[in-house]
Amino acid sequence: MKASFLLAVVLSLGTSAHPQSEHIKSNSEIEKGLPLVYQKWLTEDVSWIIKPDDRVSFLRLSSDAERDDFARQFWLRRDPTPGTEENEFKEEHYRRLAYANQHFAHTISGWKTDRGRIYIVYEPPDRIDSKVGHCRVCAFSRNLALPVHAGRARADFRVHRYL
Repeated sequence: MKASFLLAVVLSLGTSAHPQSEHIKSNSEIEKGLPLVYQKWLTEDVSWIIKPDDRVSFLRLSSDAERDDFARQFWLRRDPTPGTEENEFKEEHYRRLAYANQHFAHTISGWKTDRGRIYIVYEPPDRIDSKVGHCRVCAFSRNLALPVHAGRARADFRVHRYL
């Protein structure tokens, strides 16, 4: 009797402590469940510039209207001249994405390469110091040096120097 009562208590505790019906979705599962336009915006368009906490906030939104408002606010917060029709930051960002895709694509899209990421996040280089085959040394007006491998192909290795 005592053993069956104890077994019943243990079983009931086990099911309440770990409900089998509840499943907590990971961020990647939530991303995959988004409509394609929002997946693209999050994983391609703003991939290099969105902060981790903003990404989590975006993934917690439950409607497309909330997502549209989030994207609008995202760009407004970055607009260097609020109150004007143009958002120069947004326009420049999409120009850099297009440039990276056109000039840095190899076996993957240009925005996915390290060169593309550097170009999108920081700015075009002030000058290219040298070009030898697939290697380049680019000088920027920033004060750091980074060796960068642009993708998985060994032939696409680049070195970018931030001065």
